[in-house]
Amino acid sequence: MCMNYISEYYDAETKPSTSLSVYQCGWQDCGPGHSYGPAIRDHYVIHYIIRGRGEYHADGKVYQLARGDGFLIVPNQSTFYRSDLEDPWEYFWVGFHGSEAKNLLEQANLNRESLIFRYDRDDMLRHHLASIHDVTKRKNCLGQQAMEYAMIGYLYLFISCLIKENSSNSGASQKQDYFARALRFIEENFSYDISVEDIASFVGVDRTYLYRIFIEQLSISPSRYLMDYRLNRAARMLAATDLSLKEAAYSVGFRDVAHFSRSFHKKYGMSPLKYRKMRGEKSI
Repeated sequence: MCMNYISEYYDAETKPSTSLSVYQCGWQDCGPGHSYGPAIRDHYVIHYIIRGRGEYHADGKVYQLARGDGFLIVPNQSTFYRSDLEDPWEYFWVGFHGSEAKNLLEQANLNRESLIFRYDRDDMLRHHLASIHDVTKRKNCLGQQAMEYAMIGYLYLFISCLIKENSSNSGASQKQDYFARALRFIEENFSYDISVEDIASFVGVDRTYLYRIFIEQLSISPSRYLMDYRLNRAARMLAATDLSLKEAAYSVGFRDVAHFSRSFHKKYGMSPLKYRKMRGEKSI
C-alpha cells in the first residue's frame, strides 16, 4: 500500500480521569495533498507546524497556515485539514483532555472562536511537543505512571508557552502581528486571484477586524492596499521589462486586462502603455 506520509504516534489505552491528561501525541511528515477528516474528536487536539504549508477547515472557515502556525481542534467540532500540494507540511500534535484543559486554553486565547495561533519566537513549542512524543518511547524504562506524569509535565510547559505568548501579544502587539501576517500574505500571493477574505482567513481574523487594523495602520482598506500593491508592481514591470500588457496584468493578479488598464489609469493618470513610453523616454 502506497502511503503519502510518514508518522509516529501514541494513543493512550484509556483516558485517565485527571485534571489534565495526554490522550494522543505524534509527529507527521505529510505528502502533497494528504488530508484528514472531516472528523469529530471527543477531546482537544493541537497541531503545530514545523515545516511547509496547509489548510485547516472548521466551522465554515478555511485557514491557510504555514511554519510557525498552530491550530486547535475542540471536542465535538467537525474539522478537516490538508497539506499543500507544492509545500506539504510537517507537524507535531498532542491530544489531551481533563477538567483544566478548557481554562488553560482560554488563558492562551484558544477556543472555538479563536482556533489559530502563531509562535515563531524560538523553538520551545517544538521542543516540548517532541519531548512529549519522545517520552512515549521510554515506557518500558519509566513505567506507565512515570511516563504519563512526564507527558503531562511537558504538556503544561507547552501550554505555558502559549499563555505567555498570548500575554505578550495582547492589545497593540497582537494587532501588529496580524498586520504583519497580512502584509506577508499579500507579498507572497499578490499574483494569484486572492481576495480580502483570503487574507483574513490566513491571518485568522474576520474581514471587519482586518479592515479596522488596516485603517489604524495605514488609513486605507485592505482591498485598497492590495490594489495599490498590485499596481505598483505592475508599474515596475512595465518600466523594466518587455512584458505585454496582458502578461503584466496577469503577473500581478488581474484576470481582466480592461479592468487592469482602468485601475492603472485611475492611479497613475495615464494608460499602462503611455506610462511605459514615458518611463522609457526618461531613462534615455
